[in-house]
Amino acid sequence: MLVRVRLPQGVAAGRNKTRIVPLTFMTAGLLKMAAVSCLLLALWRLTNDMGLTGEFFIQNGLFSHWQVWLAITLGLAVLAFRLARYSHSPETLSVVIDNSEATRPAAPAAEPVKPERARRRVTR
Repeated sequence: MLVRVRLPQGVAAGRNKTRIVPLTFMTAGLLKMAAVSCLLLALWRLTNDMGLTGEFFIQNGLFSHWQVWLAITLGLAVLAFRLARYSHSPETLSVVIDNSEATRPAAPAAEPVKPERARRRVTR
């Protein structure tokens, strides 16, 4: 069973991209940390089955198997990768950059700075 996650696209979604991009970037980071935590639980359960570590905190049920934790890890990692890729895509970056430059006030024109002449010191 393959599930595809479709993120908003098109003109209507372009208006909300400035609000969505930071949220997707933050969510991708949190999902990466959750994936690492699930991977550690999978490794703990696997090493418990081999007799190398102490007792796993879930003794029976669906989540007492290391394969389940590994599947959750892979799912979270793929979702985090997709969200991070969406938040760094060139079209979303251009929307964010264009909006930030539009709200920034124009800087006054500065006069060119003349370089000072270096004085040579004569030593005798």
